[in-house]
Amino acid sequence: VFYGYPHDVVGGGELEFVPQHQQIGEDQDELTLDNVETEAIEAVYNRLVFLNVTHWHRVAPFTQGQRMTFAVNLWNQRPRGLLTYQERLEQQKLQGVTDTS
Repeated sequence: VFYGYPHDVVGGGELEFVPQHQQIGEDQDELTLDNVETEAIEAVYNRLVFLNVTHWHRVAPFTQGQRMTFAVNLWNQRPRGLLTYQERLEQQKLQGVTDTS
């Protein structure tokens, strides 16, 4: 993760990840980071963060401010359970979700 632009974030938005010694099992029915201890890295301009993306991670909810993101993932094979854009739209349609933004 490279924070190559000044962030207008004044509340929340930290990169959170689960430390290696406390990884979440893949066989859980409902995976969540809300019930485990996470470590956080603040979004600081010109900061470069390397992390093992096989570890569970997320961006913490924003309480104030705005975040801009440009993300690129290079995979030889799509990760198991990751929906394509079209699959996600179809799933939302089945669930009655109309806002896809």
